[in-house]
Amino acid sequence: MSQSFPEPPNRNNRGEATKVAKCLRQVLDCGGMSDVQFAVGRQYGAVRIFPAHRVIMVARSDVFHTMFYGSLPENCANPVSIPDILPDAFANMLSYIYADTVANLTEDNVFETLNCADKNALPSLVRKCTRFILNKLNRDTCQEILDKAVSYKYTPPIVEDADYNIMEMCLRLIDASAEGVWQSDQFTAIGQEALQIILPRESLAADEVTIYSSVEKLLLPSELLDIFRYKHADVKSELPFRTEARKNESRTEGLINFTVPDVRKLEEGETLSDPVVIRKMPWKISDVQFAVGRDYGIAKIFPAHRLVLSVRSVVFETMFYGSLPDKCTGPIDIPDILPDAFANMLSFLYTDKVTNFTQDNVFDTLKCADKYDLPLLVTMCTDFVLDTIDVHNCLDSLDSALHFGEAAPSILEKCLCLIDESVIIWRSEKFRTIGEKALRAILQRDTLTANEHSICSSVNEWSANMCAQRNMDATPANRREVLGQALYLIRFPLMTEAQLLDGPVKSGLLLQSEALDIYLHKHATTKPELLFRTDPRQNVRAEGVIHYTIPDLRELRDQHATSDFITVRKLLWGIGVAQKMHGALGFYLLCTGYYARLDSWTCHVNAELRLLPWKTETEPITKPLSRLFDKKSLAWGYRKFISMEELLDPDNGYVNPSDFSLRLEIKVTADLPTGIE
Repeated sequence: MSQSFPEPPNRNNRGEATKVAKCLRQVLDCGGMSDVQFAVGRQYGAVRIFPAHRVIMVARSDVFHTMFYGSLPENCANPVSIPDILPDAFANMLSYIYADTVANLTEDNVFETLNCADKNALPSLVRKCTRFILNKLNRDTCQEILDKAVSYKYTPPIVEDADYNIMEMCLRLIDASAEGVWQSDQFTAIGQEALQIILPRESLAADEVTIYSSVEKLLLPSELLDIFRYKHADVKSELPFRTEARKNESRTEGLINFTVPDVRKLEEGETLSDPVVIRKMPWKISDVQFAVGRDYGIAKIFPAHRLVLSVRSVVFETMFYGSLPDKCTGPIDIPDILPDAFANMLSFLYTDKVTNFTQDNVFDTLKCADKYDLPLLVTMCTDFVLDTIDVHNCLDSLDSALHFGEAAPSILEKCLCLIDESVIIWRSEKFRTIGEKALRAILQRDTLTANEHSICSSVNEWSANMCAQRNMDATPANRREVLGQALYLIRFPLMTEAQLLDGPVKSGLLLQSEALDIYLHKHATTKPELLFRTDPRQNVRAEGVIHYTIPDLRELRDQHATSDFITVRKLLWGIGVAQKMHGALGFYLLCTGYYARLDSWTCHVNAELRLLPWKTETEPITKPLSRLFDKKSLAWGYRKFISMEELLDPDNGYVNPSDFSLRLEIKVTADLPTGIE
């Protein structure tokens, strides 16, 4: 029978909330699959049992490593007894070990937690507690804090800077007080040990009268009599007290300046996901191994820990703790994953970080993340590709992205958009080697900037290269065969008759009967039905409409916003909006794209700029625009399309009152550009 894995909180959102700390926090709360227990707090009158996991404890603390895996490991058949720690403090330590947070740190348990952290070699938790205490330090609390620090015999070996030493900061504050601290109720309750640390200090700002009045109850009558005789008798008796003045050189009019340190400078040190912590994982006692990459010619062995993998991935949880858990005693074979990609996934599972992303392994890592249901890692892979993709590598990325479908939609779209705008891609060597699926995805696009003649020439070269890869002669029939349905995505009717005859007809890519049908379709009264699309790609269309909704006008203050772009006459057109200090909305038609960056081109545009109201009874505001665009003039419009006062008037109904959104559109009609092929 398999061991059940208790249901963690918010399981439905577990795939989204994949941070290491959050996942381990859940497994700590539910106590699932614990392999050790601690019985804590017997000296406090009530023993509390804490389930835990050795692998996590060992990763955070060398003390626990020695306890469980040292030369004399602790026998944990029964709960490990820790009688001298407050249960709340131990709970705080576990919270920190599993989740890097201590939500229940209070003034009542902070010193116990500090003591627990110090005993178990957790320097980051020591710093966290020290910050908490120093944040509470003031004239009213310094005596109590000092008393506790002394009673715990806390001499911080980790916080070496005196500015962050709790005892030293308490003593400095007492030094700086001329009266307030000494006359407080808290001082009268201070312990004997703390008092013995305070009184010998040379740097006390208070005068001896003030000090004496605070501690006189501690002096015996005989000691008072000896002091009196010492001051007034000719023959002075020997005193057990010092008689020289304190050497407080910084004392000025009974006050010393005191500044509480900036606790933000107190670094907390390593966290759960730091590589230094992961290196402490007891890999030698890992309870699962993976043999990865056999399909790549080498099977690399990766040790891991079922607990860590299961709290990060539902797939691994099902594999190890489901109704039919994997009972394989040897390495689990994963032949179809690149070892570097699997290493990236393990790095993410253990640390939330991937430091070894490369162009060569990022898509394999994406495949791994998708296979094991790790949406955050999918996002990290996608972001890496989107940050590095450009016109020179987009064809490689397109081939890879098409293998993942819904896992990489943004990568796919960016690749295709780069191809839309580029003309050099069609002449590149890489285009001749792309896959059939990528070729079809490109040819289906309505927004390709290249003309149909260039597209046809490049596809013809692709078919010749594909014939060579398949050891086929590059005959017209074979070229058509390797193209398959992709052939009918070329819009041959958009080519001139000369281009058709000198290109696809001459090469045999287009049959003579198909060429005749295209000719008749253009010139005959009775047009034959064609297998090829005759509508122009949108990049050469003469007009289009741009729609843009500003989601929240309030966020536009003194900022610019830009819509998505459409293609008209091979140029990309969009809406630009600006809310200026002069109290009006600026509304512009923008031009960009590959051809817009060329030196010598012009395009005359007639456009209608419209502000669409949300109230049905309100008429749109429409203003005409007729301008010549070129490389130096890529934006035309109205700097003061409408005043903000008129725009925001609720009676006009231009702005949606429920979410403050605003709707705009521009109808663009462009003449044929000059200077563009």
